[in-house]
Amino acid sequence: MEIEEITPHIEEIKRVLNEKVDDEELIKEFRKYTETYRMSPEEAKRGIIRKHGGPTIEFVTADAVVKKIGDLTGNEQNVDIVAKVLTSEKREINARGSVKKIVSVFIGDDTGKTSLTIWDGNADLEKGETYRFKGCYSKKWNDRVQLNLGQKGAVERSDVKVDVINNMQSEDTTPQEKKIGDLTGNEPNVNIVAKVVYVEKKDITVKGVPKNISSGIIGDKSGSASFTVWENPPELEKGAVYRFNGCYTRKWNDKVQINIGQRGTITRADDVKIDLPERNLSLSVSEIKIGEIKENSGSVTVTGRILTSESRQVTVKGEPKTVYSGLIADDTGKIQFSAWNDYGLKEGETVCVKNAYIRSWQGIPQLNLGDRCEVCRVDDTFDDTAIGTSTERTIGDILKNGGGLDITLRGTVVDIKAGSGLIKRCPICNRSILDTGCSAHGMQDEPIPDLRMKLSVDDGTGSINAIMNRDITEKLTDITLKMAIDLSKARGPGMVATEMAPKILMKRIKIRGNVKIDDFGPTMIVTEAEPDKVDIEAEATKLLKEVEAKI
Repeated sequence: MEIEEITPHIEEIKRVLNEKVDDEELIKEFRKYTETYRMSPEEAKRGIIRKHGGPTIEFVTADAVVKKIGDLTGNEQNVDIVAKVLTSEKREINARGSVKKIVSVFIGDDTGKTSLTIWDGNADLEKGETYRFKGCYSKKWNDRVQLNLGQKGAVERSDVKVDVINNMQSEDTTPQEKKIGDLTGNEPNVNIVAKVVYVEKKDITVKGVPKNISSGIIGDKSGSASFTVWENPPELEKGAVYRFNGCYTRKWNDKVQINIGQRGTITRADDVKIDLPERNLSLSVSEIKIGEIKENSGSVTVTGRILTSESRQVTVKGEPKTVYSGLIADDTGKIQFSAWNDYGLKEGETVCVKNAYIRSWQGIPQLNLGDRCEVCRVDDTFDDTAIGTSTERTIGDILKNGGGLDITLRGTVVDIKAGSGLIKRCPICNRSILDTGCSAHGMQDEPIPDLRMKLSVDDGTGSINAIMNRDITEKLTDITLKMAIDLSKARGPGMVATEMAPKILMKRIKIRGNVKIDDFGPTMIVTEAEPDKVDIEAEATKLLKEVEAKI
């Protein structure tokens, strides 16, 4: 980082430390944390302040940056946008089991256009008017930047004159009609006329909410693609031609997928005749090892041993149904499976599962046995010492391919985050609680004390959040729950994390657990952890040989 970029961070650190440390030392330490240890600026600031005896604090940026739409990167956390409203629609969505009102907006300025979701559904916006959207955050989806405005944001009408760019593809209210073979995977609003090659209805769970969808394959003379109807799927007839209006597309495993959401419509097109070549009538299924499965692996065939198998009763649209689930593993990894049909899977047997499909939950791939799936028993050739063992991966691999079950990582602890140390838990649900009480059960007179660490671990290919329970925290820091309670009474609750920091920061560790991925990046819920001893001489010799081989 250039000195101009570093200076604002150094000024923040100086204000917290009351000018106790000179600029030259702070700049040197900040560069070391960010460039050598690959920490983010916020993590580096916390680490430096903690080192010099300052308080544990969370940094919040001051005034938001004002940007043009064309300058957005998809990583902004606090940005103001002045733009003209092109379309605005209030609608309801299901969010974590409850109905939520939002406003979907499409905005533009003289540099570009983008979608904006306002999570307060009471905002009234007029098409053609200019507004200042304050405190937005941005994300990238399908290679497009999307803006969001949360509870901390605000909308103000603006008198600034905005000329909207016209020389680019936009999310027009009038969608373009395309052939399947011409789709790029980036269409936000497109109409397609196609024949249904295959269709099935499925019951899935999205963020804990049961949902009924339709999916399958549609085709025209230019090609075929998979499709999903996400809302109120109609009865579609195999071999019939339909007009799919208001679709959006994305790429999954380098293949275009067609999606029909709340704004999409499907109408039968008996006046259109489509003859499909045989080449359009199949979907490729790849035979793959479980450890190689990614979020976007599509349809797969795997062979593995059933580690666990269970059935449970659920209610879908008022009807009782049985779902079958468990774990299947081979010598490269393990994955959770689920099925609505009873395939008679029993613990300990080895099966070949053909034509299953992959869905992800919190970034963890799951194997789904749908109606087209075939299951057969095969001879067990797996080594018992390898089957179902933890899979060792790098963080870079996780960032690229997604999370998973029972993963082992090695890395260096570069930060101990807020929420570490002595915490309180709700005696009813065991959630961690703050001074405002449990989010589900309110204030508690007798919360349960507990120990926890929330760490940032870096292995040179990336960083990951690691959450450790009391037993692992005590093992790595030699600070017991009783010691933490006594220290908190004597010197304040914040001192527990302060005492933990020098015992764990910049230490190499080996951790094992399940890795999920959400808006905050990858997180491991650690089940095992231990110091990772490194043979420095052997590693140096290995590195030297690699360097000499390339000279």
